Amino acid sequence: MNRQVSLVIRYILSVVLVTAMVSAAVIFNEQEIIFPEIAALAVGAFIADKMPWKVNRTGMFILMTLSSWMGYAMSVYLTVPLFVKIVIAFAVCIIALSYARSTMLPMISAAVLPLLTNVQSMVYPFSVMLLTACVIVIRLILQKTGVLPKTELSDEKPDTKADLIRRIWLITIFTAVAAAAVCSGMIFIIAPPLAVFFAEAAERNSPVKKDPFRFFLCTILCAFAGTATRAVLIDLFRVNIIPAAAVAAAVSIFFLILFKKPFPPAAALAILPFILPETDIAVYPFQVTTGCAVFVSLDMLYQKAWDKGIPMRIYNAVASFIRSIQIIQPEKIQPDTVKQTDDTEHTSASPDSNDGELLIPSIPDGNDIPVSESIHEEAADDDSLSFAVPGLIENTQPSEEIIENENTDEIREASALNNEHQQNAAADTDTVRSDEKIPEDDTENTQKESAFSSSERAVMGMFDRVKAMFPQKKKASSDKPKERSGVSNNVRTRL
Repeated sequence: MNRQVSLVIRYILSVVLVTAMVSAAVIFNEQEIIFPEIAALAVGAFIADKMPWKVNRTGMFILMTLSSWMGYAMSVYLTVPLFVKIVIAFAVCIIALSYARSTMLPMISAAVLPLLTNVQSMVYPFSVMLLTACVIVIRLILQKTGVLPKTELSDEKPDTKADLIRRIWLITIFTAVAAAAVCSGMIFIIAPPLAVFFAEAAERNSPVKKDPFRFFLCTILCAFAGTATRAVLIDLFRVNIIPAAAVAAAVSIFFLILFKKPFPPAAALAILPFILPETDIAVYPFQVTTGCAVFVSLDMLYQKAWDKGIPMRIYNAVASFIRSIQIIQPEKIQPDTVKQTDDTEHTSASPDSNDGELLIPSIPDGNDIPVSESIHEEAADDDSLSFAVPGLIENTQPSEEIIENENTDEIREASALNNEHQQNAAADTDTVRSDEKIPEDDTENTQKESAFSSSERAVMGMFDRVKAMFPQKKKASSDKPKERSGVSNNVRTRL
C-alpha cells in the first residue's frame, strides 16, 4: 500500500479513537471515561512506524491496567497529602518499568491523572482497560492488513548501572519539582503528560536529546491548541464537546506532522483541557510551558553532567562508602565452648608464679585466667557452666562437682593437692634417675649371691651398698684397677 495513503488512514483512526472516547463520556455522562493519554497511545501505536515503547501487546495492557487501578485506589483510599500521592505513584511506575524492563512510560499518566482530578469512580480504570484494548486491537488489524509495518521489539541490552542512576535522577528531580508545584499552587507544572515527557526525555536513546528545542516548541503548541479549542468552541460558542475534542486531536496531529516529530505526550496535552474546570483553563498552557521548560533544562543539564562522568563518579563514591561501612560485633566468649586440651605445657603453671592456682588454657583472647577466680565468677552467672580441669590427679574431685558446689576453698584445696602430687612425682623421678646410676654389676652380684648362705649374702649386700656409695671413684679409676677387681672376682668365684 502507498505510504501516503497508509499515513492518512492512521491519522484518521487516531482522531476517530479520541472522538469515540469523548462521545462515550457524553453518552454515559461519565467524565472519567475521558483518558487524555489515549491520544498519546494512538500516536505511538498508529502514526509512528515503530512504536516508541519497548513493550509487547500483553505487557501494554497489563501495565496500563495496573497503573490505572493503582491511581484510582490511591485517590480513593490513601489519606495523605497530594504531593506524597503523586511522588509515590511516579516512583512505583518507574520501579515497575525497571523490573519489567519496559519503557511503557504512558502508564505514569494513567497513575497520576486520577490523583490530580480526584477520581472517585471505578469507571476510570475500566475505561483505561477498554481503551488500551482498543488500541492493541486496531494496531494488530493495521499490521495484518499491511497499513502499518510489522516491527520487532528492540533487543538493546540494558546498562544496569546507567539505568539505575537515571531512575534515581528521575525520582529525585520529579520529587523536587512536584514539591515546588504543589507548594506554589501551579499544579499543572507536573501535568501527567509532562511527567511522561520528562521520563521519555531522560531515556538513553530519546530523540529529545538530539533536538530538545523542537520537541519543546511542538509540546507547548499542542497545549495551547487544546486550550484554545476548549475556550473558543465550548466556553465561547457553546459547541458540543465531541466536535471540539475532534478538532483538538486533529490540530495536535497536524503539529506533529509539521514538526515531523510523532511525540505522544504532546497529543495528550491537547486533550487534557477538556476534563479541567473552567477556572483552570486560563493558567493551564502557561503552567505547562513552565513545566516543560523546567524538565527540558534539567534533562540537558543531566546530559552534560553525564558526558563529564559526574553522575557515575557520585554513584561510585556513594557505593564505595556504603560498602565500607561494616558493623563489627564483638564475639561473646561462651564458657561452655572452652575446649579441653591435654597439652601439659599450657595446662599447668608453677606454684611460685600464681600462688598455687592452676591456669586454664586456650582462652580465646589469649589471657590466662586463674581457676579459682574464673570458675567462681562464671559459676555465679551461669549454673550450667561445666568444663574439665586437665592435670589433676585421679583422686581429685571432678570439675563438675567443683562447679556445682561453687566453693572456692575446695578449688584451692584441689589445686594444692595437684601441686603436691606434682612435687611427689618430681621427687620420684629424681629417685629413679639416681637408681639408674647403680653399676651394672648389681645383676651379676645378684646371681652370685644365690650360691652363698644367708649370712654371706648379708655381708655381700653390705659390701655392694658401700661400693655404690662411691660411684665417682669407680669412674675415675684407670684400666689397671679394673683388672685387679676382675682378679678379685675370680678369686671369690674359686672360693
